[in-house]
Amino acid sequence: MFASLLIVGVAAFFLYVAFSKRDDAVSPSDSEPDDMEIYNPVRGQIDDVYARAWGQDNTDE
Repeated sequence: MFASLLIVGVAAFFLYVAFSKRDDAVSPSDSEPDDMEIYNPVRGQIDDVYARAWGQDNTDE
């Protein structure tokens, strides 16, 4: 009986720790830009090269 209560207690503690929201967890704020909002000129050139290789015009001009 004691062993089963101990197992249930340990499982409950594990679930509490695993799914409780921590206040010190780092979350991205709304003021920080997403990866897609930052223009990377090198990535843009690589995308243009691949687009031309596949026969698509990816330039803005």
